[in-house]
Amino acid sequence: MLRHALLRSSQGVARLQAPVVSGASLFHTSSATYSAPMPKFGLARRKTPKGQKGQKKSKVSKGTPGNNDSFMEYVRDKSISLKAPSLASDLENIEEIVQARLTADNKLENKDTLPQLTKYSDDSLKRLHHIGAFQKAQYHELFREKVSLLRQETLKICNKLTESASKSPKIVITGESGIGKSTALAQVQSYLMSKDSIIFHLPNVKTIVDGTYEFNLNSSTNLYDQPGLIKKVFIKLSKSNKELLSSIKLSDNYTYGTARFSPENHSLHDLVMLPAKVPKNLYSSVFNDVVKELQKQDKYSVYLTIDEFNSLVEHSGSAYRDIDYNVIGIDKLSMVKFALDWIKGAIAFPRGGVVLANSSNYQESSTFKFAVGMEPLNPFDETLDKSLVSYLKDVEVVKLEKLSREEIGELTQWQLNNGLIISQDISMSEDGEVDVQKLVNEKYFLSSNGNPREFIKSCNLLYY
Repeated sequence: MLRHALLRSSQGVARLQAPVVSGASLFHTSSATYSAPMPKFGLARRKTPKGQKGQKKSKVSKGTPGNNDSFMEYVRDKSISLKAPSLASDLENIEEIVQARLTADNKLENKDTLPQLTKYSDDSLKRLHHIGAFQKAQYHELFREKVSLLRQETLKICNKLTESASKSPKIVITGESGIGKSTALAQVQSYLMSKDSIIFHLPNVKTIVDGTYEFNLNSSTNLYDQPGLIKKVFIKLSKSNKELLSSIKLSDNYTYGTARFSPENHSLHDLVMLPAKVPKNLYSSVFNDVVKELQKQDKYSVYLTIDEFNSLVEHSGSAYRDIDYNVIGIDKLSMVKFALDWIKGAIAFPRGGVVLANSSNYQESSTFKFAVGMEPLNPFDETLDKSLVSYLKDVEVVKLEKLSREEIGELTQWQLNNGLIISQDISMSEDGEVDVQKLVNEKYFLSSNGNPREFIKSCNLLYY
């Protein structure tokens, strides 16, 4: 006979006692022992006596962003959000400023007027949201409209892209953490959008190589496709370039299963929307046909933009493995191969170019630095990937520098005029006026001698 004893402690915590088999020793191996049914283990629950209600669970308030009392008081009484709605209304649009500065008789002149606080046009802002141009920790939430600091480097990039569109220029933006690389990329994207350009943006490129997406081997190309990624790229391409793609008529007939497309009845936008209606195994074919159609048209310039590009080429191998458990190289993933071929020039469009931006969250590999000319060749570097060097050798580097003390002074004055700087930080002179020079010196020091992100934090995010 098998019996199982379950004892309770005085505190109501269940204690489990080992099962006891009657008439047999604990380690006996007779058939009788093994034929006995196994005991079911479990913890007994305390039952609520009849007529009594169980105790109600206390509701614990979970912390949420902004619950800090000091922060909430700062926001309500002195702060940004209540005054922000009117701040951007007097600012000029980035696209208009860049266009005016790049005219034939005023090209890249008046450098002393930059950097300049600007805002995005409504149309560009909507398209930038669609492609995912704005990153976390950029503090855009401080203002109702996204305020952006236009710098000379942005003009340089836009000028290069405009003058050399037929030569497909390739540019990568580098610099220290918080210097404004993603912001500069968004400004360039905004300008290109205002010039009726098609933006082909690859979002969250680190997820392309880190094993996030499902993948399968395409026997026709011998590359690994990522259907989920292709569909995501199509969605962003469609939303951000809908009007332009809709105006491009197909140049050929296409058939995917039961879906048929013809130049008479369909536009390129119809083709881009197709992955929502066909099986995953057809995504790659549709993608290749869309690229071919973009190559054939000469109505619009086509640009490839990638943020956090160095995370894509940080290593030559991806997190994916083949059926033999060998590491799959990044150039064996179809989407990465497509981007690298575009950067190399193997994929070309009548007009367009490539704009990349690195991220300080990922290292710049020795392969990348050597390929773009940031470092000389190290003959003892065993991690150098020569095949990757061949893709990146024609990329031009634009490095963002820190803001000068004078530039920090202009930004501090703007913050001060709009009442954004925390009152505790403001020092008053003997005559009761704000000691601006002392404030500028403090902000320049707190911003690590001109880092834009640290400047914003010192003005708007340090509270007591």
